[in-house]
Amino acid sequence: AAEAADACVPSCVGKDPGSYVPDPHDCHKYYGCRENGNVSDVAFSCPDGYYFDSYYSKCSTEYNPCKATCPLPGCSLTCHEDSDLLLFPGDCGKYRVCGPEGTTTTNSCPPLRPYFDGQVCQTDVELCCDACEVRCNYVGTEILDPYNCTNYYFCQSFYSTLHGSCGSDAHFDPIIEKCVAGSECQNVCTL
Repeated sequence: AAEAADACVPSCVGKDPGSYVPDPHDCHKYYGCRENGNVSDVAFSCPDGYYFDSYYSKCSTEYNPCKATCPLPGCSLTCHEDSDLLLFPGDCGKYRVCGPEGTTTTNSCPPLRPYFDGQVCQTDVELCCDACEVRCNYVGTEILDPYNCTNYYFCQSFYSTLHGSCGSDAHFDPIIEKCVAGSECQNVCTL
């Protein structure tokens, strides 16, 4: 288990100063190796359409979606399969479980593990899902605009979106990923 945890921490062990190592949580980012052997304080991003190729130690064209070594938990508002776990907007101590035909049930985290991180209830409040962050967990899907419930984002890639609108007489339903009739809806977040 210790080896798996170490693989999730960027490391410059055995690397020359000025070389680069992948961000284990995001395959589109990388760290620089500093003279003291530590990684840079922040990760650098590859341009859109590129991923960090650890073999060549540079950003390369992304022909197929890359995968992070240690992806962060997904915090989603949308059901893709029965039993998917969804964040509960506005309350990190609750989560929803997807059921048949887009139905959901709401559950509360137990007192000893009060915070939902997108996959499990745990003890670290810093890992709570942020309902206001636009996050693409699946390419080719549509997700709710958390600040305007009549709008949505189309996920072109994990890090690239197109903004869309349902129009004045509809709103976006994040459970079924579609615009539905009726303009009555509640924004998840406020500016």
